[in-house]
Amino acid sequence: MSIDNQDPFYHLSGLSVSFPTRPCSYPPPILVKHAHLYFDDADLFICQREILYGLHQRHFNTPYFTQILTTIEPGRTAARGTVPTLPIPFNDISSFTFITFVSILYQPNDFHTHTQGWREIKKLADEWGYPHIWLRAEEKLREIDFFSSTPLQRLMRVPVQTRLMAEQTYIRWKIRHQPWDYGSVEDDSYLPWDYESDESVEDDSP
Repeated sequence: MSIDNQDPFYHLSGLSVSFPTRPCSYPPPILVKHAHLYFDDADLFICQREILYGLHQRHFNTPYFTQILTTIEPGRTAARGTVPTLPIPFNDISSFTFITFVSILYQPNDFHTHTQGWREIKKLADEWGYPHIWLRAEEKLREIDFFSSTPLQRLMRVPVQTRLMAEQTYIRWKIRHQPWDYGSVEDDSYLPWDYESDESVEDDSP
């Protein structure tokens, strides 16, 4: 079985599914395999209420998951997540958020989502220990924020030194290409640099 190459949110129809806050027993008395995210060769098992995901440990090789997968609780014969009957429960995460994160793990080069999706990915990446995914989400959120802002807002987000250089370049252009009423200016302290004209002055003296 493989993940469908369609958009990772295709099967959710664009809806974020949240589970009710009612308490649930563990292990769940009934488990139903997810229609698309249960692999025949799965060695990592995660559940959300009664929905069971069969994934691969190689995609979850972080200290967060390693500790869970190597800890056998008293009275148990296996660690959580290592067998289908003892899955790792993530009942406080919406199915939309979880499937989004699984999608970027399995299809990192063919992954797209919206602003909220990147926010959820960034949050989980920080909690579960995926620094490269956290950085990718952070960069995407900055990019979205940058292109959704006005030109002035974009300029104000540029580092101060770079912004000052841009302002100085603009003022230089204004001085060179537009008439300037120097008589209305008492001094030249308004200039942020020592302005020197590029025009040479010929010396008429003998």
